[in-house]
Amino acid sequence: TSKEAKRLHFIVPVLASVCALFDRDVQILAEETVVGKRFVLKRGEKRVCIVEAKRDDIQQGLAQAYVGSEALADVEGLPKVYSIVTNLLEWVFSRSLDGKIERATPVMMVMENDLPAPQSVKQIAGIIYSILLDDM
Repeated sequence: TSKEAKRLHFIVPVLASVCALFDRDVQILAEETVVGKRFVLKRGEKRVCIVEAKRDDIQQGLAQAYVGSEALADVEGLPKVYSIVTNLLEWVFSRSLDGKIERATPVMMVMENDLPAPQSVKQIAGIIYSILLDDM
């Protein structure tokens, strides 16, 4: 729908901007699933599974992210995989460590005149940056 396209219009630049800070050391892999769009950020042995959730169904996105993270960990033999589920307004950050899921408090994107507020974008980009930077 047009609302989903609008959300992706704002989500993808946040991801691309953070990845650019690593000077081509991070790849963005994209795939389309039955439920929606999913991205994987790849830096060295680190993987971050990102799921774009429907605006009113963040739980469906969380389920998809957890299944995707576990599958990624199994296929690539990774002990730790991060995931981000977002509907643009809500960002949920978690990690799967040896099959155990840890989830942080959701971060809300503040909107100003139908656009993401710069301070909110900076906060979310900073969290993604720190995830990619961690343990490398």
